Amino acid sequence: VYVSGERRIGKGDLITPADRMHLGSLTKAITATLIGALAEKQLMTLETTIGQTFPELAAKIQPAYRDVTVRQLLAHAGGIPPYRTTQSLRWMLTLKGTPSEQRYAMVERVLTEPPRFEPGTRHEYSNAGAAIAGAMAERISGSPYRELVEQLIFARLGGHAAFGNPGLAAEPQPWGHIRTIFGTVTEVTPANAVYTTPLAIEPAGDASPSMPDFGRFLQLHLRGLRGRDDVLNATTIQDLHRRVALGWAVMTRDGVESHEHVGSYGAYVAYATIQPSRDIAVGVFTNMGGGQGLRDAVARIAMRISTRIATAERSD
Repeated sequence: VYVSGERRIGKGDLITPADRMHLGSLTKAITATLIGALAEKQLMTLETTIGQTFPELAAKIQPAYRDVTVRQLLAHAGGIPPYRTTQSLRWMLTLKGTPSEQRYAMVERVLTEPPRFEPGTRHEYSNAGAAIAGAMAERISGSPYRELVEQLIFARLGGHAAFGNPGLAAEPQPWGHIRTIFGTVTEVTPANAVYTTPLAIEPAGDASPSMPDFGRFLQLHLRGLRGRDDVLNATTIQDLHRRVALGWAVMTRDGVESHEHVGSYGAYVAYATIQPSRDIAVGVFTNMGGGQGLRDAVARIAMRISTRIATAERSD
């Protein structure tokens, strides 16, 4: 783990290797992995449907959603509305109750909306779809999402799960930042609602583990893609990455197959790539939000790191 920079700009409080970073949509890969862990316990599968999980909602929801599977939800093929903008998510911040109760209320409301397309016919990125998959895991297991992620994934890897804006933690952690229209960088107050991921869609974008703990998560996937069993079977990991990958995008970078994703809720950017043929996984994080240009820059850094590591290993 290599770090550079400050937790809060101009404060002189340096980021440490043990600090947490907000993952944004990289959380979707964690949710998919959780489903894989529950499948190994024979509690559910990637083919479990919304209708099977929430039979009491059958008369309320759009009929097209009843047969939508977890696999379709995580592959953004369920026809679920996207909920990708701050404005579209605002009503979720007003929901009351526990995170699980808020998530169920979200499921009830979203599934009454007409599908964007016939499920299974195409792919359109949806935060709500991944959140519904998390709600299904809660209903079937009988345990809260955070508890499931901790017990079935991170604790088994020797680490800890964490969620929410790192700046809200009791101990000092990196605050998020943005660049103003005048070009200056300013910190974002952790409680700022504009940069707060609603609890209802936590499984889609609100994980914030330490960098070493997310590194352990990346190692789990790297080992599985290379055929090595870990706390989950290699076949389970491989199933999450085949066809349309669940929580990942599979593409070729510099002639190398890369399993990657980028995440940001505005004040942080997170990027991860796994390159099985090189036996390398890299995560790059910044407590500075920005547009596509910044996200592309973070991705280029990750690719340079992976290429440098691969080149060094070949020279050895």
